Amino acid sequence: PGSRSEINSLERALFCMQREDPSFHAKFVKETGQWTISGMGDLHLDVIISRLRREYKVNVRMGPLLIAYKECPVEDALSSSGWSCAVGSVIGYEKAIGIGVILRPKTIHPLHKPQVIFDRRGDCNIVRVRHAVTEACFSALEISGPILRSPIMGLDVHIHSIVCGRPEQISNGLEYVDGFSQLTLDKLSNAQIASSSLLALLKTCCINSVKDALAKMPKWHLMEPMMEIELQLPAKKGYDSELSTFLHDLTNRRAEIISVDNADIDERYQGENACGIEKYHCIRAIAPLSELGNYSATVRRLSSGRAELSIKLANYHPVSSEHLTKLLEQLSWNYPGNT
Repeated sequence: PGSRSEINSLERALFCMQREDPSFHAKFVKETGQWTISGMGDLHLDVIISRLRREYKVNVRMGPLLIAYKECPVEDALSSSGWSCAVGSVIGYEKAIGIGVILRPKTIHPLHKPQVIFDRRGDCNIVRVRHAVTEACFSALEISGPILRSPIMGLDVHIHSIVCGRPEQISNGLEYVDGFSQLTLDKLSNAQIASSSLLALLKTCCINSVKDALAKMPKWHLMEPMMEIELQLPAKKGYDSELSTFLHDLTNRRAEIISVDNADIDERYQGENACGIEKYHCIRAIAPLSELGNYSATVRRLSSGRAELSIKLANYHPVSSEHLTKLLEQLSWNYPGNT
C-alpha cells in the first residue's frame, strides 16, 4: 500500500476477496514485506487491483507480473546427502542438534511434489519434533532453487538421522558421533522437548542440512509453466489475413501451434451472419506463460473484440539453455551452473 496506515485495510480487503473468489490467492512474503497475488490471468488481476482502489479505498501499487517457475534435478541426478549442526540453550542447558538428510531425485516424475520421509535412524515418535522437521524441510525447498530461488520439485527428503547432545559430541559431524543410541531426542526431559528453543534449533538445523545437500547437486532444470491456448476467430470473407496475423503473433511468443481448424458458424454468431461471417477459425497452441503478458489485450485489438480466448495451464516444461541465458541476463542473476 501507499502508506503503513493502510496495511490493516489491505489485509482485510484481501481476506474478503479471497473468501468471495476461490480463484484468487494472496500470500504475504516476509522477506520482501510485500503481498504476492495470483489469479486467472492479467485481466483478472487488473479487476482485483481496481476493486481494491475503488471499493476498499486502498492505494495499492502493483509490480510486474511474476512467473511461477519451478526447479527440479536433471534426469541423471544422483542422491545427495547433507549434514548440519546447531548449538543453543534449551531451558538453561547448552545443547547441540545434528540432522542428516538424503535427497533422492524422482527423475521419472520431474514435477513430483516433495515428501519428507523419516528413515529408521532418523525416525522420531515425538509429534512436535516430526512436525517441526517436516515444516522446516518444506520451507527450505520453497525458496532454495539454485537457479532462481524457485520452489523445488522432483525429489524426496529422507531424514537420515537426528541427534542431540553436548556440542563436543556432535559438532564434528555424524561420522564422529559415538554412542548414537544415547543421543536420540527421546533421552531429553519432557520440559526440554516442549521447549520452543529446541524446536527453533531443530528448524534451523534442518533447513541448513537440506541446503547443504542441495548445494551438492550441480545440475538443475528450470521449469516454466506452459499454457494451453484456444482462440476462436470469426472468419469474415476477404479477411483471411487476420488468421496469419494471429499465427505470426503466437510464433513470436514461442508458441507451438497444435492445430488450426475451420468450423461452420454456430448459434453464438447467428446474429452476425449479415456481416458476412460464415465460419470461424479455431487455433490451438501451447505457449510459455512468460510470453503471454497482455495477450488478451492484443487479441481484443487484433480482432476488434470479435475473438474468443481461452487460456489454461497445460504443464511445465524445461526452459531451453538459450532462453535461460536471456532470462538470467534480464534478471541480472548469476547462476553458477549456467556455463
